Amino acid sequence: MPAEARAILARMQANDPRPYYVHQANLAEERLLYPLLDRVLDQYRTLYADTAPIVCQSMSDNGVALRRQDPAPGTSVHRGQV
Repeated sequence: MPAEARAILARMQANDPRPYYVHQANLAEERLLYPLLDRVLDQYRTLYADTAPIVCQSMSDNGVALRRQDPAPGTSVHRGQV
């Protein structure tokens, strides 16, 4: 669980807008997801002020962010010049 919590937090810090999926079964019975999310939130609160909210964007906003982060084909990044 510590490694997974660090991975989730790293994606948050990188402003990675891709959705994070979990199995529905992790919400039931042993409730594995809840301690993981508690750990991620604890780590986040340790690093950031209370005034730094976690923002949950819509899927369309996530798409805009991904397009903004991924350079268009033909740019110097895609040509390997950067």
